[in-house]
Amino acid sequence: MIDRTALVSIVIPAYNHAGYLAQAIDSVIAQTHKNMELIVLDDGSTDSTRDVLAKYKDRFFWESQSNMGQAATLNKGWAMAKGKMLGYLSADDYLAPDAVSAAVSALDMNSQAVVAYCDFNLVDPGSRIIRRVRAAKFDLASMLTEFECPPGPGAIFRRTAYEQTGGWNPALKRMPDFEFWLKMARTGTFVRIPSPLAAWRVHEGSQSFAAISAERAAEPIIIIKEFFAGAQ
Repeated sequence: MIDRTALVSIVIPAYNHAGYLAQAIDSVIAQTHKNMELIVLDDGSTDSTRDVLAKYKDRFFWESQSNMGQAATLNKGWAMAKGKMLGYLSADDYLAPDAVSAAVSALDMNSQAVVAYCDFNLVDPGSRIIRRVRAAKFDLASMLTEFECPPGPGAIFRRTAYEQTGGWNPALKRMPDFEFWLKMARTGTFVRIPSPLAAWRVHEGSQSFAAISAERAAEPIIIIKEFFAGAQ
């Protein structure tokens, strides 16, 4: 069981998404779960990201740093965070107001669960809904054989489980999130919230839709091999 009033820390790694960043930040500030910590790390952006952050002054912690990549930035943010529960939000995505409270409640009601994740909407650059994505039910076998990754934007996880994983692997450039969720699956189960409580934005600058190199294309195989090697 967890305290439903416990501190939840959200990290936003920001890199050249100044046009969307304010919406992401505002969606965290507007959460109905009131005990929130927001950490925004500008990872060496070359656009107006710093100007966007400066407008918030000291409403939350933020800083700019030399570019170190998404994985290292998230690990840094979570190391700074104080919450019993952790999460992250891409700078071009956003949350519904009840996203965090729903995740906290789901974890509270499922003592064996270490991750709570929700359905989400795909949205266009103007935040218009393209379609609802019904996240898959957590199934480790499907993750390993079909590379199915149930958690999307809005996932919240227990710090105690996170600390067993070692965080995101900075050596991975294409699927560090998938590898992270596999490591989390070793620590407990995941619980799905069947409501669209987050938005995943599709646009030309989305990393998920960028062209990939042969090296990045090989990452899934490397991840699976390392997962089974760790089970020995």
